[in-house]
Amino acid sequence: MERYDENPIVSIIIPTFNQEIYIRKCLKVLQNQTLKEIEIIVSDDASTDNTIPFVESEMQEDNRIKLLRAEKNQGTFIARNRGIASALGKYIMFVDSDDELSLGLCEELVSLQESKEEVDILHFSSEAIDCGAGQKVVEMTTKYIQPYEGKLMQLEILKKCFGTREYGATLWNKLFSSELCKKVVKSLPEIYATKGEDMLLYFFLAVEAKSYLGIKTQNKYFYNYGLGGSGQKEYTVEDLEKYCCCGRFFPLLESYNQKVEEEDKKNSIEIAIEDMRVRLIDAVVMIWKNKIDTYKKAEGIKTLLTLISKEDVLSSLCRIYKENIETIATTELWQQILQNNNVREIKTIALYYCELDKKKNIVSLALEFLKLGYKVVII
Repeated sequence: MERYDENPIVSIIIPTFNQEIYIRKCLKVLQNQTLKEIEIIVSDDASTDNTIPFVESEMQEDNRIKLLRAEKNQGTFIARNRGIASALGKYIMFVDSDDELSLGLCEELVSLQESKEEVDILHFSSEAIDCGAGQKVVEMTTKYIQPYEGKLMQLEILKKCFGTREYGATLWNKLFSSELCKKVVKSLPEIYATKGEDMLLYFFLAVEAKSYLGIKTQNKYFYNYGLGGSGQKEYTVEDLEKYCCCGRFFPLLESYNQKVEEEDKKNSIEIAIEDMRVRLIDAVVMIWKNKIDTYKKAEGIKTLLTLISKEDVLSSLCRIYKENIETIATTELWQQILQNNNVREIKTIALYYCELDKKKNIVSLALEFLKLGYKVVII
């Protein structure tokens, strides 16, 4: 066995579940980092393939590799947080098992932290690689993952990410203060989450962080879009149910905000929560719309409504069908809403349009809301 210093500077956390075919290459890239003072924490979420035997064999050759095993599948959110709790490094990085990074990345990031005033969040360069996702999607993702260039302090870190969306909430293209991460996860409950869980964790990190620096680095993180989870082409209703878990986030977020006393912070968090609601629910509804078999759509709707409110799903449909909005009335979901209109205590609905050729669509939608007994205002 090749032995290394057991006082790591960077803890690299890899949450994984049945990723044997990818983690082999991922571990090799991490072991070959030019910065040797690292620890590699594989937080396994009860894999049933050969992930665990492979990692255990690698541990015999490299004492920097550590394995955390879950007795049952608990979701990525818990697996990642378990890794944070066990990390020994001054800094923490997150790596997905199907991705790669430049061999000099860790060394460059530590050098930046040491040569400049240290920050809680260092956002570095990354690149989306097309591994079957499609050029258009990859181009959009590449734009989303770029750092906000410059320094941000306090609430601006949250506002620029969730309010004005000037940078993305991904975890894997950022180096975090270990102290910040540990402080945040201590207060978080265990929630089963496999969709949007990175955004949920980054929300709390952004709220608690005091400083952020976005900078273009020579070395990069390579996001292999189309491999692993990002390459899933078909979804079952069971898959959809797992993704609907994001509906559990919002009571937690709203409860957190109720305890905030400072008005500006409270308002910023409220805007961030709404932004997260739109992003996450749109993503889940798009899966239902595009990737659930037609004969399973009705069952999929029931699953959607188990954890996500009808008005939130309806709002998402309006955004998704914005170019042909009258088609909403023909969806199975809309028919269910017609049968049961116990949707909070909303009495008036305002519909906004800015293009004259959409007037017919807006009127069609307004008529459907009138059938539900709502007062409708078109602006």
